[in-house]
Amino acid sequence: MASGLLAYGLDSRAAQRLQAGLQAADAHKEYLVLVRNLCGAEFECRQMLVDDKEVARDTLTVLRRLARFPAARASLLSARIHTGRYHQIRRHLALSSHHVLGDTRYGKAGTNRFFARAVSVGLVLDPRRYPLDESVAPEEEMRRFIARFPTVQAHLGRMEPVRKVIRTGRIQFTSKTILGDGFILTPHAAGFIDPLFSTGITLTQSFVSRFVPAAVRALRRPRLDMEAFRPVEHAFQIEVETIDRVVSGTMRSWSHFDTFKQYWRLFGYATILQYTARMVGNHARPDGCTLMFGSAIDAWREQVRRAHELVFSVERGDDALARRLKALLDEWPHPHNFAN
Repeated sequence: MASGLLAYGLDSRAAQRLQAGLQAADAHKEYLVLVRNLCGAEFECRQMLVDDKEVARDTLTVLRRLARFPAARASLLSARIHTGRYHQIRRHLALSSHHVLGDTRYGKAGTNRFFARAVSVGLVLDPRRYPLDESVAPEEEMRRFIARFPTVQAHLGRMEPVRKVIRTGRIQFTSKTILGDGFILTPHAAGFIDPLFSTGITLTQSFVSRFVPAAVRALRRPRLDMEAFRPVEHAFQIEVETIDRVVSGTMRSWSHFDTFKQYWRLFGYATILQYTARMVGNHARPDGCTLMFGSAIDAWREQVRRAHELVFSVERGDDALARRLKALLDEWPHPHNFAN
């Protein structure tokens, strides 16, 4: 990240005078730069830089530390250039092992993808009001809707997709992986479960409690290794899978009251398992017992899978399906039997 003054000449004569002033020996050009690592109080960079004609040029950048951020291993610098070479500050700082945060060209992608300003954007449309028109590409359809709202257009009108824009008829979705080149997707960007039971905030809290300790450990190492976050990803994936089966199965069971009544028991059991585990478990462990809806318990996860498979094996619920679900769930002790 860098900031500085951008000057324009409003006519050719003014532009010539401005250019001459900037090239003068007494011109003072100073920038603020946020860089990786903790820097000394003041230092110079004099490494020669090769220009577009492959000629090595003398250069001088004087850097002064304004602030240090030990927890983030970052420093805020004042950078004054005494020569005007192409990308001089960014290149000098990269050569000094203090690359500019956000600089994916000269810096380290493993760190700088965090500063790439990539966000997840989507629209949920009511097909009764906005019937699907397959002749319009998904990206074009999105841009048309954004253009209808000036304030939204001001924020998103110039966005460029980093991957193909897609269209789906199912609200629930999950990414195949939440790990990328120096970034990790949080639950609200990596997956979405229909908000029937309002799991979103709790799912994010559950993720953060495991991600933060892993991030602290990873940032203490000389090089960021995304594999350090693989257990966090695995925990998130089985949480989302379990929640999705409980939620989508419940919605599927609504066609028949007794079927719904039996499937709803899954939610009751899952809630008891979740909060009991959270009272005794270590939230920071991705392989621990505190995953949402009892997801960390293999036998329970298998029970949820079997119930979900049953309710989706028929077009509509009926008495026979309700009896099969009851028999399946009766394999687990009813918590009220112990309470009474």
